Amino acid sequence: MVSVQPKRREGTSRRKLVGHLRYTNIGQRTKQYNQKRRSARTAVLRSFAELDKATPGELARILIRDNLLSNLHHVPCVHPSCPEYKAVGFLSDRTLGRLRVTCRKQCTNISSKNVCYRCVTCRNRVAINRGSIIYPACAGAYGVKERTLAYWNLIHGAPLILTAAQLRLSNDCVRSFYATARSICAADAIRMEKELVFGSQGSLTTDIEVDEHCWCKWIEGETHYYYVWVGIEQRGSPSHLFLRPCISSDREMFPGVTHSNGEGRVPPLTSTCLDSILEEAFTPQTNAILMSDSALAYQALPLGKHGICGKYLVNHTGHEYTRPEQARPNKAYHGLYEL
Repeated sequence: MVSVQPKRREGTSRRKLVGHLRYTNIGQRTKQYNQKRRSARTAVLRSFAELDKATPGELARILIRDNLLSNLHHVPCVHPSCPEYKAVGFLSDRTLGRLRVTCRKQCTNISSKNVCYRCVTCRNRVAINRGSIIYPACAGAYGVKERTLAYWNLIHGAPLILTAAQLRLSNDCVRSFYATARSICAADAIRMEKELVFGSQGSLTTDIEVDEHCWCKWIEGETHYYYVWVGIEQRGSPSHLFLRPCISSDREMFPGVTHSNGEGRVPPLTSTCLDSILEEAFTPQTNAILMSDSALAYQALPLGKHGICGKYLVNHTGHEYTRPEQARPNKAYHGLYEL
């Protein structure tokens, strides 16, 4: 028998390729860059099977090594009965000892009976998730393994129903795990955003893309509403992503919500909104070459403002998605592009 391979739709693959390349030529994307785009932010990429097969002791050490759990060794004991013990000789050390792991084969989940810390003085057990924000404190540190696997699936985009089937838990339980993970990711994104510094040091320039995106839209009568945010991303560094809601000229609108009457089209970005966002994201030392579309707000940006030393506008209506080859580095200006 001869197997017949289905034909690929050239039009669909071409549209995906154009959308993937966007403002960048195909030769400018390296393998390392593509791998960083697909990989997670964790230092070590672990699989669901690896974490699922790990013993309670191995899982606890993995979480401590990945900084998801704190190492409580030598941390002062906070048990209420600890001050009642006499501080005589070696009993004067009221700190927690090393991580204790027992019953490795019999137990399949982390609990205070098999994985815990013990105070040197009062000998009380302390759960490994004491003081953790990611893993709420509960009796015997129950749920650490389930939460870890649920968080890992969420980061990699696994649907909730699949995670519930893998963990043999209800959808409501996994939904609560996902909600906690999303809140942690949001708080971490806000922390990283405050530490963002666009551009490079010295006189080197950096390509930075600015564009707006409509997340959702709805209609009420003849009025069309849009939820629009402005994104700023530095080329070659996916972690340099800055997001702000678009501010409408109508002060009664919620941040990010714009509207148009009668015509189903997203209102153009205003220069006032763009100036406020760039002033918050850039500094005079950014030395940015701005890559954007041909909207009037981007065309009106003067060179030298907000640290912009060059800009290139692409016309999407003219089927232009990448900058031309004439934009080559100028050695005299250490990478400043001649546009």
